Amino acid sequence: MGKLILSLFSGLLGFVFKGIVAKFFVFFALFYITTEFIPVVIVLFIPDNLIPDLNSLFGYLPSSMWYFLNLIEFPFGVSLFISALLARFIIRRLPIIG
Repeated sequence: MGKLILSLFSGLLGFVFKGIVAKFFVFFALFYITTEFIPVVIVLFIPDNLIPDLNSLFGYLPSSMWYFLNLIEFPFGVSLFISALLARFIIRRLPIIG
């Protein structure tokens, strides 16, 4: 009975340390790379004159339009969309993921 319990715990601990902990560190590294290097990539590769001034562009919208855009969380959605596109671009070019 003791050998059975010991083999079960051995298998469980092997699964935890080989599967879960290793995957945690790999995915944490990928998450850190994509979230911390995206602003660096933007600064390095996109010149300042190509980045539009979104505040001045959105300043031309009437207040009634801003009400509905804020109601559907449009500013948050735009930043989320741009970050997702850049993260997808970077993740596809990582040699680990391919």
